[in-house]
Amino acid sequence: EGLVFGAAVADFVGAGAGKAVVEEAQRIVKSADIAASTKRPQSATTPKEAETLLQELKTVMWDHVGVVRTPSGLAHAMDELETMQDRANELFDAHPTRETAGLRDASVSGHAVAEAALANPTARGAHFVVEDDEEEDEEPMAAAR
Repeated sequence: EGLVFGAAVADFVGAGAGKAVVEEAQRIVKSADIAASTKRPQSATTPKEAETLLQELKTVMWDHVGVVRTPSGLAHAMDELETMQDRANELFDAHPTRETAGLRDASVSGHAVAEAALANPTARGAHFVVEDDEEEDEEPMAAAR
C-alpha cells in the first residue's frame, strides 16, 4: 500500500503539480533543522505536554484509523486530529524542539491518513472498513475476519 501511494506521489510531484507540496515539505524540513539547532531553554512542562498530546494522537489513530475503520470514526478522528494539529503547531512555534517537531509532523501525517481513508472507503491492505451500523451489531475485530 505504501509503495503504491509513494509511486503516485512521485508521479504527482514529477508532473509539476506538486510544487506547492514540495515547497511546504522544504519549509517543514528547514523548521526541523532550526529546531534541532536551537539551544533555547525550554519549559519543564513542554516535553510532558508534547508527550501527552502524542499519546492522545496515537490513541485516536488506533481507535478510529486502525485496523477496523468506520466512516463516523474516521470523521471523528479528523476533527480530533485537526485540533491536535493546531495545538502541536502552537507547541512547536513556542518551543521548537525535536519532540515538538515530531509531534507536529505526526499530527499532519495522522490527519492525512484519516482524510485519505475517509475519501477511499475501499478496504485494501491490513485495515477493514465496516459501516457504522455493522459495528454496533457485532464485535469490531470479528467483523474484520
